[in-house]
Amino acid sequence: IHALTELLVDINENIAERLSRFIQDLCEERQNIEAPDASQIVALRRLHWLKPVLSRKIDFMMEHFGCIDPIARQCHENARKLEWSSWALLIELLEKNQNIVDRKGCNLLEKLRVEATEETCYELQTSLLFPCNEDTWCGVAADLIQDLCLAVAKYSWSYVKDSNANLFVAFLRLAGDAADEIVIPRSLEKLTFSNHCRNRYQLNNHDILEQWPQKKCIFAYSSSSATPEKGIPEPVVVNELMFAKKDLNQKLHKEWYLCRQVIFVVNIFGEKYLRHMWPHDFRSLCNICGLPCLGTVDAYLRQEMRRDGGTGVHPFYGADFDK
Repeated sequence: IHALTELLVDINENIAERLSRFIQDLCEERQNIEAPDASQIVALRRLHWLKPVLSRKIDFMMEHFGCIDPIARQCHENARKLEWSSWALLIELLEKNQNIVDRKGCNLLEKLRVEATEETCYELQTSLLFPCNEDTWCGVAADLIQDLCLAVAKYSWSYVKDSNANLFVAFLRLAGDAADEIVIPRSLEKLTFSNHCRNRYQLNNHDILEQWPQKKCIFAYSSSSATPEKGIPEPVVVNELMFAKKDLNQKLHKEWYLCRQVIFVVNIFGEKYLRHMWPHDFRSLCNICGLPCLGTVDAYLRQEMRRDGGTGVHPFYGADFDK
C-alpha cells in the first residue's frame, strides 16, 4: 500500500503540475497555449476519488495488521496529497475559453462537463433517475442536467467553499434559460423523446407510439381533455414536415415541460445542495419559469407522481421527492 500511494502521488503531482501551468497560461492570456490531454484532467479528478478509499484501507491495515507507525503516517500523508485545489478556477477559465481542444481534438470543457455529470448524478442517484436518457428527458432537460452538474462541480470541487448564494443564482439562471427554450421553442429536436417514453410516463393515446417504433415524439396538449393545460399530455410523432413553428408553439404542452423537465430537475438539485434555504427559494424557481402559482405547480407534480406510481409505469421520482 505504501508503494501504491507513492506511485499515485507521483502521477498526481505530474498531472497537477501540467494543469497548473495551463491555468497560469490562460490567466496570463498567452498565445499558442499547449492544452493538456482531456484524459489527464479525468485522471486527476479520479485520483481524488481514490483518496477516501486509500484512507479507509490504511486505517484498516493499522487496526488489524499493526502496520509500522512511520510507514502508516507516510501513507496517510500520501493519500492527503491526492488533492488539487484549482478545480473551480479551471472550470471558470474553460467556460471563458470554450473552444480549447487537446491534441486529439477533444474539447476540454465538454469532457469536464461529462465528468461532472457522472460524479454529481451518482450523488443524486436516489432522486434523479436515468439522467440525460432520452426516454425520460428531452434535450432541454438533458442539457440543463449537465449544466447544473457543472455548476455544482464549480462549487463543491473547490476546497475553499464559495457562498451558497452564488450556487443559488446559478441554479435560477440555468432554470430560466431552459424555461425560455420551452416557452419560445427554437428547436423541435430539443423537445423530443424517444419512442420508449411510453414506458416512463403516463400518456393519453400512447398506443400511437407502437405504430411508429423508430420515431421520436413531442408531448402535446390532449385533444380529449377539457382543460388540456392541466391534463396528461399526448404524444405526437415527429415528422419534419408535420409542424410549422406556429403549430408547435400552440400544440406543445408547455406546462408539463416546465414542471417535469425544468422545475422538477432544478428542485432535485436545490434540495440536495441548498437544502437549508431551498423551501423558500422554490417559489423563486416557479416564478422564473413562468409558473408563479406555487400551489398549482406542487399539486401538478404530485398528481403526476401518483399517476406514475399507481399505473405500473416506472416512477422516476425517487424516494427523496415526497417528504
